[in-house]
Amino acid sequence: MGSVHNPQDVAIGAVQLSGVLEIRWRQRRREIISPPGDGLTHHSGVEYGAVTADGRLIFADPIQASSASGLFGTLTATLKGVGGGADRTLTITGVRTGESDNTVAHNRAAECAVRFLASGDDGISSPVTLA
Repeated sequence: MGSVHNPQDVAIGAVQLSGVLEIRWRQRRREIISPPGDGLTHHSGVEYGAVTADGRLIFADPIQASSASGLFGTLTATLKGVGGGADRTLTITGVRTGESDNTVAHNRAAECAVRFLASGDDGISSPVTLA
């Protein structure tokens, strides 16, 4: 079975990002749990809220990482196919990036991460599409 790797053509809105080594993301729905009340012994309501996504863009250069800080828009990237897999396009809408977190150490490659948060336009749909 094929897989994908090597993010290329990474952009947030109109800003092209160079040097992106890795894109990590996860999707989740916030759990909404209503505490018991009026003599109940169990939670009175359990449900899931809006779909959100969060993740990190990984760079090897602090300068490249800083160029991804403070952005808002749609993140797009081409993930190259390997092992017979087809190229995939990653799209995450409503992305807001934070500041970069950089680690540069003796005799090893730097790792620079920029965190991001995203939510769907309607609060129900996932902001992440992998096609």
